[in-house]
Amino acid sequence: MPDDNNGRPRPPKSQPNWTTIALIAGLALVLILVAYFATNRNSDQDKLTGNELSQAQTSDPEKRCASQATYDLIKSELFRRAADGGNMNAMFNLARLYETGTGVPKSRDDALKWFHAAADKGQKSAIAKLAELEGK
Repeated sequence: MPDDNNGRPRPPKSQPNWTTIALIAGLALVLILVAYFATNRNSDQDKLTGNELSQAQTSDPEKRCASQATYDLIKSELFRRAADGGNMNAMFNLARLYETGTGVPKSRDDALKWFHAAADKGQKSAIAKLAELEGK
């Protein structure tokens, strides 16, 4: 056995641990993929996720309005489903959408219908709003 010139045997050369090398390579690949997908966005994805950064960079007002209109439509549909299921807060919110015409056609009759439904369930804001609207 060769020595290190001091009479001591030289330690054997270590062999590469292929499992460790594969693990490091796999982690590096995962990091690269995460970085790629985190930075590779487009405006259509931002519209779906509501990412403000990309929307703020848009100079075309129609694109902003289309995004807001889509959001309002989705919001009205979700409130409608919850209201149909008996949720008094959703009933109140849906009534507000009808009152303002946000995501639904503006309708005082529909707004009153949903305000009454929410008030009947004890929703305090709906009770106050009905007093305000019917007092006029």
